[in-house]
Amino acid sequence: MIMSKALLMTIITPLLLTFYISLCLVKQRKNIASMTSMTITMTVGMMNGLLSGVIFGVFLNGNLFLSTVLGMGVGFICGSIVGLLNGIIPVLNGMLSGLMGGMMGAMLGEMVMVQYQESTIKIFFTLVIVSLILALNLLNDETQKPFTQPFNKMLEHPIASAIILIGFFYIYNNMGLIVNTESLQVDLDIEHNHIIDNSGNVD
Repeated sequence: MIMSKALLMTIITPLLLTFYISLCLVKQRKNIASMTSMTITMTVGMMNGLLSGVIFGVFLNGNLFLSTVLGMGVGFICGSIVGLLNGIIPVLNGMLSGLMGGMMGAMLGEMVMVQYQESTIKIFFTLVIVSLILALNLLNDETQKPFTQPFNKMLEHPIASAIILIGFFYIYNNMGLIVNTESLQVDLDIEHNHIIDNSGNVD
């Protein structure tokens, strides 16, 4: 299966933000309270787990075991990496949140109707991006010295942030389909007919 541009952006953008948050946490870990660190790792683990679980649940429809394992794995890794250099408690928080998010996302992706798969992924993608940016904003407010990175300076201006986010989501929404629903529906119909044929042969 060839990835569409929209699907590629859906996968890469949260991972880039997660990597950026990890760098910021490492550089500013002496200025960050333990509760803030735990909140950020929980946010990163949970949101990455949810989104990846939904994506795997949709594209591996019919194989809940594999989509659950993969979704939990992504959430586990993201939560662990972000909390790794901030103590054992943030690591545990990120790990468990990632596992729970991946499990719930996979179940939702598995159960959602075909015609709503595209909308579901886009809704969760939006929630992930907004949550990660809010986590960055919390990190920016917590530190004693403002960050020098351009992205963090942008967070200090809500109007500019809103304009950039609206522009980003407008471009994202016009990049094409994430899910080829017609192809997925054909695959599901073939699998359903195969199950019926097998049950008829057994009788």
